[in-house]
Amino acid sequence: MLTNFYTGKTILLTGATGFLGKVVLEKVLRSLPVVKTIYLAITPKGGAQSEYNRFQEEIMESQIFDRLKLELGMKNFIRLVQQKVKVIPFDLLRLDLGITKQLRDEITQNLNVIINAAASINFDEKLDYAVRLNTTGPLLLLKLAEECAAIEALLQVSTTTVNCDRTGYVEETLYDSGIDWQSEYNKLVNLGRRDLDMMEKQILGKFPNAHCYSKRMTEHLLLANNTRGIPIIIMRPSILTAALDEPVKGWTDTVNFMSGVTQLVGLGILT
Repeated sequence: MLTNFYTGKTILLTGATGFLGKVVLEKVLRSLPVVKTIYLAITPKGGAQSEYNRFQEEIMESQIFDRLKLELGMKNFIRLVQQKVKVIPFDLLRLDLGITKQLRDEITQNLNVIINAAASINFDEKLDYAVRLNTTGPLLLLKLAEECAAIEALLQVSTTTVNCDRTGYVEETLYDSGIDWQSEYNKLVNLGRRDLDMMEKQILGKFPNAHCYSKRMTEHLLLANNTRGIPIIIMRPSILTAALDEPVKGWTDTVNFMSGVTQLVGLGILT
């Protein structure tokens, strides 16, 4: 069924230099080679075309692709990537997403699916940055989706912690928190960094940090601003850690929290 849906489809994937983004890219290339194109959105860091350098150094050299390289052979692996992947400069912190009009026109004519795996996952992140990346960024992607002639779905990677202000049995739904999220968002984007820092505790209320707060806001605003009725999928992963089985048993590229614990156990340091 997945193969049928993705046959001939064009995907925009954000967050590909991150842990989850690499997992999605590898899985699509290995299990869904029927896709037409994967626009790989990478934020340039440095000079011209630095997004390509990041693609080669941070993605293609990752061990997550070892299985695919072994199964296809290096020559066929490179050919597959060249045929399917188009690296594009992309910046969710910019209102124009960091893309030219020409590239935007190309994307809107061809795009079918957006997978947004980009986010700030730092629980100590400042509120202004968390809102810009975790909320404004997805809203800009929704705007892009609405311009697309053949868009079929927008997948937003959220988090299980969006409902951390609740107690007891918590369902996978959007709860009414009593907050007017649109008004809250409009207020936040017009406040200066100094004012936000001073008011952060008051703004967050029952939310323990800006990450949980901004992710919750995003879920509500995406649905509220979806004027075209684009199918939106909200995925709420819990703690991400090393791979259980595929593509490589125990694969991880981070030592944050549980991945670090997993590595210590695997090395026999922690029992």
